[in-house]
Amino acid sequence: MSKVRVIAVTNQKGGVGKTTTAINLSACLAAEGKRVLAVDADQQGNTTSGLGLDKNDVPLTIYDVFLGEATIAEVKQPTCMDGLEVIPANINLTGAEIELIGNDRREYILQEAKKEGKQESIAECYYALANVYAAKGLMKKSQEFMLKEIDIFENTDVVRYNISCQYSDAAKIYIDLGEEEKAPELLKKALKAVKSPYHEVTANLVYVSLYLAQGDTVAARQALEKCRQMYADEPSLKRHIHYLYDVEIDYNWRVGNYNKALSVLDERETELRKKNNLTTLMALRKTKADILWDMNRKEEA
Repeated sequence: MSKVRVIAVTNQKGGVGKTTTAINLSACLAAEGKRVLAVDADQQGNTTSGLGLDKNDVPLTIYDVFLGEATIAEVKQPTCMDGLEVIPANINLTGAEIELIGNDRREYILQEAKKEGKQESIAECYYALANVYAAKGLMKKSQEFMLKEIDIFENTDVVRYNISCQYSDAAKIYIDLGEEEKAPELLKKALKAVKSPYHEVTANLVYVSLYLAQGDTVAARQALEKCRQMYADEPSLKRHIHYLYDVEIDYNWRVGNYNKALSVLDERETELRKKNNLTTLMALRKTKADILWDMNRKEEA
C-alpha cells in the first residue's frame, strides 16, 4: 500500500481561496496521474459544484457520514477526471452540528467512517477539516479542533501555506471565550509565519480585538490605524476589506463611538446587499440592534 500524501486546505474565514485552491490542486494532481479524493466539508458545497456535480442532486453527502448512515466508500462520487473522486456536501450539512450535539463521539465520526472505507483514498487531514465545520457554532469544540489542526501542521510534513491565519483564528477564539491571556503567544507565531500581506493584516486585526479585551483602547486604536494603512498600501487586500469593516465596527462600538460604528455598519450592509449575502446580513443586523440598544434607541433596535 502506497503512502497517502495529506494536503489540508483549511481556514475559518471565507473568501480566502480555499475552494479555488482545493479544486485546482485536486485537478492538477489527478492530471499528473495521482489518485485523489477531495472531501467537501462546507455546507455551501462549492467544491462539489466546482468538480462538476449537482450538489442538490447527489444521493449521499458527507452529512450522511457524520450521522453514521453511510460510509466514505458509499458516499464518494466520480468526477469528469480520471483518478479524481469527491465526497460531496450541500446545505444539509448545516444541520449536522445540531443533530450531533447529543453524540459523545461526534468528534470521531469521520475517523470511524474512514476506517470503513478504502484507506488508501482517504487523507487524515479530512478528519480535521470536516470536524472544524461540524463544530461550527460550538466555540469550545471549534477551538479544540483548531488547536489539534495546528498541532498536525507543526509536527508533521503536511503542507500548510496559511498556517499564519490558523494561529490568528485560534487566538481570536481564545479572545471571544474570555481567555485572552492565551492569545499573545499564538499571535507571535502568526506574525512569524507570515507569507503574504493578508496573513500579516489578519494577525494585526486580531491584535485590535486583544487590546480591546485587555482594556487598552490606545493600543487598540494604534493597531487599527496600522491595519487601515496596510489596506491603503496593499491593493491585494481590497478583496478582504470586509474584515477591516468588521473590526472597525467592533472597535467603535466598544469605545462608545456609536455613530461611527453605525456608519461603518451601513457601508457593510450596502456591500452585502449587492452580493445578496443574506446570512452575514442578518448577523450584521443583530449587531446593529445591539448598538442601537446601547444608545438607548430601543424602539429602533
